[in-house]
Amino acid sequence: MPIILIKNGLTYDGSGEPALKKDILIRRGHVARLGSFPKKHADVVIDAAGATVTPGFIDINSSFDHYLGVFNEPSGESLIRAGITTILGGNCGSSLAPVFGNSLLSLRKWTDFSKINVGWHKLPELLKILERRGLGVNFGTLVGHGTVRRGLLGEDFRDLTDREMAAMKEIIGEALKDGAFGLSFGLEYVHAKMTPYRELIEVAKIAAQFQKPVAVHLRDSTDGLDVAVGEIIKLARDSAASLEINHFEPVLGFREKYIKARGAIEAETAVTHINFDCNSDGILGAPIYQLLPPNLKRGNLETMNESIKEAHLEKEILEHLKKVVSDEITISYAPPPLQFLNGRTLVEFAASHELKKEEALFRLMHLSRLRATVLLKTVDEKIMAEFLASPASFISSGDTGQNGIFANFLGWANKNKMPLEQAIAKMTSGPAAKFKIKKRGLIKEDYFADIVVLRDLKVKDVVVNGKIALADGVATKSLSGSVLRSD
Repeated sequence: MPIILIKNGLTYDGSGEPALKKDILIRRGHVARLGSFPKKHADVVIDAAGATVTPGFIDINSSFDHYLGVFNEPSGESLIRAGITTILGGNCGSSLAPVFGNSLLSLRKWTDFSKINVGWHKLPELLKILERRGLGVNFGTLVGHGTVRRGLLGEDFRDLTDREMAAMKEIIGEALKDGAFGLSFGLEYVHAKMTPYRELIEVAKIAAQFQKPVAVHLRDSTDGLDVAVGEIIKLARDSAASLEINHFEPVLGFREKYIKARGAIEAETAVTHINFDCNSDGILGAPIYQLLPPNLKRGNLETMNESIKEAHLEKEILEHLKKVVSDEITISYAPPPLQFLNGRTLVEFAASHELKKEEALFRLMHLSRLRATVLLKTVDEKIMAEFLASPASFISSGDTGQNGIFANFLGWANKNKMPLEQAIAKMTSGPAAKFKIKKRGLIKEDYFADIVVLRDLKVKDVVVNGKIALADGVATKSLSGSVLRSD
């Protein structure tokens, strides 16, 4: 492994302290020394004069695994180019392991599992497979409550029996013991939306016993926001677990609810360990079925697909879609054979078919059989700054899959006069401490050498575990990432 010297850079170590000009000597995958080494020999020298040096960014709410990126893009080039060196998967209640029964159905709203060979059942087996294949970034995962629930119940919509509850607690406990970094809930999705509170508290207590966080996709992000946030605050108190509310960006039309909810979360931090994550780009990602009228978001995908075929419901659906469509909708994922639509806007799709936007969205629902995902720009930007600046917030990509969010946030911070040392901590040491990701998130002697060099706040060089992953904007496709396990 080469000795690397990053010299002359303005270094933000991730701690929240102001930057200092210092050199970084990297040896055997770790930060060996910090200081001034004008005559030090190294195999690789990165002259960071005039550049900003930070720890690698940590995305605690990544959807990379949901889209099978750990298999289809093992180098993680799209992540590396964004300065992301560590990701946590298994968010929104859905994880790649454990696999049993119909557990992987919880992921089909994001991807097509028929394209890979699922050769694992338990978490250790998955992690060993990923280690053999190699990854370009560090990867750890939460255990998804929805994944376990679907494995136990399949397509049933009901409460767990006592025996099933005991099985769920055992399975989740085993995954946490085997290295999962925490537990996740996806309470807005149809199979988990009616999960009773007593089930949440039972499994959250398991996470608390292992001293691992619980990440939550809220039950409701609009009309019922106050109730949804109140439920999670109560869960934090009742379970004694550390809570993370995912993609908590204020939605247009609900300003007062979000201001009040943010205040409640910030006040609660004095009592319990509760945080939220968001992004500065004002983008929300969602499975396309989430745009259906509320009364049709029931049952599984097959049931909803049958509903949208009903001729007598077409007018109702189109009237509803007319209220939610905008010029800011982008298709982020379309299943085979519609992949050519990935990245296209709804406006482009509508124009190519000579349809109104709501008609085009309805057509896409039919063509994708409700298995597409879309990006929506529905964030209330007038109050977004308060969420980004909140002492309770971290930065993440969420369901957007837009990895440039991290560097964009630094640009936003610079423009809005947020001290860069505070902004960087929200993407590095803060998330690492919350999820107990050891020896990462700081540029510190004996820590793993995950480092980003930015010029004009654009990512130019990236080091992952002491190996060059991006050199002056050119990806090396080095599989130097580690598969992480939580103690």
